[in-house]
Amino acid sequence: MRPSILRALLPGIVLVLMAAPGTGAPSDFATVPLHLTAGALRLEPAGDGPSVVPRIAGFGLGSRPGEPMLPLKVLLVAIPEGSVPELEVLSTSSQEFALRVAPVPRLRVRDREVLERLEPGARGAPGVRGAGGGQGTYDDEFAADARLYSRDQDFPAAPLRLGKVGYMREQRFVEVLYSPLLYNPARGRVRFIPEVEARVRLTLPEGGGISTLVRPSRPDPLF
Repeated sequence: MRPSILRALLPGIVLVLMAAPGTGAPSDFATVPLHLTAGALRLEPAGDGPSVVPRIAGFGLGSRPGEPMLPLKVLLVAIPEGSVPELEVLSTSSQEFALRVAPVPRLRVRDREVLERLEPGARGAPGVRGAGGGQGTYDDEFAADARLYSRDQDFPAAPLRLGKVGYMREQRFVEVLYSPLLYNPARGRVRFIPEVEARVRLTLPEGGGISTLVRPSRPDPLF
């Protein structure tokens, strides 16, 4: 797994449940407030072309080859068992400017003989990837997805969105994906959204309240 993918996941592990009790109706609800911010934008050249890789401290990067390589943070928000999460964006701040964002590269082997001589596990070692020097076995091939890069619309469509629902130990969570840069590849422009106020609204099952749905934590000697 690439370090950039890990950086997208690890800094954003936030397990919180700040619940506001509902009205007592059959379909009760609770909310988790979110205040997300992004720091200064740093631009790095991508290959020999005019495209750049935008980076933000504390954020990883997208990982699907051919898609715009944009900063990404994934937060894990704890939710009660049986609840249904929905995301509500309350306010944002943004600025727009021209920028050519490089696509996520595909790895291309330059020297298969060198690759075959590497010991098992050495392919991910520092210095193996890259175009410069004798150690460079991999090249980054910045080949854009032509269909995606021809669209006159933002990618992704929103700065904040829900991901998958899963479990950490015995705690249920939902992913919240924060993308502070929205890129329109057809126009070569980005919208930088450094601050977002939002909330995760949790619809609870009939007769369920926070006190009955949150299971007590138990020690896990293996975690």
